[in-house]
Amino acid sequence: MRLVRALAQSPILLALAPMLVVGCGHSIDLQGPVGVSTHPTQATAATEFDDADPQALSLFRPELAPYGTWVEDDVAGMVWVPRSEEVGEGFVPYASHGHFAYRENQGRPDYVWVSDVAWGWVTFHYGRWTYIARRGAWAWVPGRRYSGAWVAFRVGDGCQTGDPRACVVGWGPRAPHVAWHGEEAVRRPATTSLFVYARATDLFDEELASRLLRGEELERAAGTSVLASEAPKLAVLGVSGGPVAPPVYDAELRKAWLYATPDSSHAMGLAPYIGRRPLRTFVAGGPRYQRTEAGR
Repeated sequence: MRLVRALAQSPILLALAPMLVVGCGHSIDLQGPVGVSTHPTQATAATEFDDADPQALSLFRPELAPYGTWVEDDVAGMVWVPRSEEVGEGFVPYASHGHFAYRENQGRPDYVWVSDVAWGWVTFHYGRWTYIARRGAWAWVPGRRYSGAWVAFRVGDGCQTGDPRACVVGWGPRAPHVAWHGEEAVRRPATTSLFVYARATDLFDEELASRLLRGEELERAAGTSVLASEAPKLAVLGVSGGPVAPPVYDAELRKAWLYATPDSSHAMGLAPYIGRRPLRTFVAGGPRYQRTEAGR
């Protein structure tokens, strides 16, 4: 995990529209290769949690408490605000302290945010971020549904030329559509998002925060881009060669997947359901696995 670094300057924003844990002295015997489940191959993901599932509060509140403050906002409801020591100056979700990875899932583009902060496995894969202007801070609204990255995209007209250096892409956190008042989730209309911009060739750079457009370049990109109806494929952005895929053994990504769906909430794995590949994960509590005393 790289050290968290504050942005050198704040980017200009434009508003536009159980790893299986075994107690001491125990081991696990597996009937089959470690990490491979004998469940039938799954073609599609299991039923997902709804964002308004109460577990969004009960699971994630204690996980985030050491890194920030839970506050009640009149409009956004119960939100979590990271401490300034955690994010530094100029923090922007999905732009600071991390980078994008990319894969395709059943032919659909899947952008995955690889975070550099210890709490990123929650806040960049569950819930939504919202900018609360009167507080001058980004706040996280709890949600229970998983995504590789809850972002919306804008694509510049230069992407149609076939020259990736001329292609500019914008992205920003998808706006929340749930507000928590007490323990109750209230549906609310999603508002517009805030976007940052970079050249398509820099989108997967591990130093993404330093590649964001600023000044006149940013204004020009914002003025000529259009909102994408879905996440753009690499061919649309003119990016070839393939960016780095999500790191298979990234502990934070694995932890995020642990809570992804009801069927996988007792399993540990990077991606229990990817296309037609078999479920490859450690599974706790199934009849195929037996816990024994160590040394027996």
